Amino acid sequence: MDRKCNACGEINRGDARFCKSCGSPLPAIKVKMTQQELAHEKQVKKFWLTLVVSFAVVATASVFLMNYMDRQKGLAVAKEYSEKYMNDDDMAFGTIKPGAFVFEGLIWGMGINDIKRVYPYCTDTNDPDFKQSLMSTQHDLKTQIPHANFMSLGLLNGKLYALKFEFGENEKFESQQLKIPHKDEIMYGRFTGIYEMFRKLYGEPAFEQYPEKLMDVRTKIATIKSGELSDGKPSNVYLAWDLKDTKAELAFFGYEGKLHLTIRFLSEPVWDMANTAPAQQGNFRNF
Repeated sequence: MDRKCNACGEINRGDARFCKSCGSPLPAIKVKMTQQELAHEKQVKKFWLTLVVSFAVVATASVFLMNYMDRQKGLAVAKEYSEKYMNDDDMAFGTIKPGAFVFEGLIWGMGINDIKRVYPYCTDTNDPDFKQSLMSTQHDLKTQIPHANFMSLGLLNGKLYALKFEFGENEKFESQQLKIPHKDEIMYGRFTGIYEMFRKLYGEPAFEQYPEKLMDVRTKIATIKSGELSDGKPSNVYLAWDLKDTKAELAFFGYEGKLHLTIRFLSEPVWDMANTAPAQQGNFRNF
């Protein structure tokens, strides 16, 4: 069957692909498929559509299953770390009692020379919470406090009046950028474990700021980590115990996309005096 060129109108042979006159490509010949061929093509399309849909369903189900398993593992990790170090925390903080602050030989009012007899490797530091401070690493502590990066000792006129522990990811891990699985759940577990230990040692807190208390664990962690509640107010958790001459504080909060946990013990008479003499204190954080 002859084929007409759409470009110049020249008639060409039926099997020609290009026009013999102008060289333009000739239109393709529409071949009418038989009923058998049409049915086969339909079956092929149906097969591939079924295969693609099945793959999508399996992939979606796998994602949901993996997310579910990861959530369950996270909850298990949080529970594990809330109970894992109860004995360590009891040994570390059990000597601090109402009316008698004692921590590994440290007492309120102790001078720098006496402090360095207990912690010979402690160094001067610029802790923003205190006008004057010393720092001791975890390795110097007689009783290990898991996940506490360091202990800071606040001084006023060269005398001890505050003790602070900062918890978080180990600096070595951070510098090497190693991924720590479920690190948020680990931090949450440490917070709940210390919270329960403080309740056991000191009773119910005298002050409690814990708006997320009734949330489920995953929502609670995400909310605290974000730094604010749905109404825009801070999501910081702050708990305080009055131990007569000592104030114990436990704070769990989000900052720059990370969870932070802080414990502070303050000599209340000296702290009250420091509050009336701003030049003596640092940029002390209020939770």
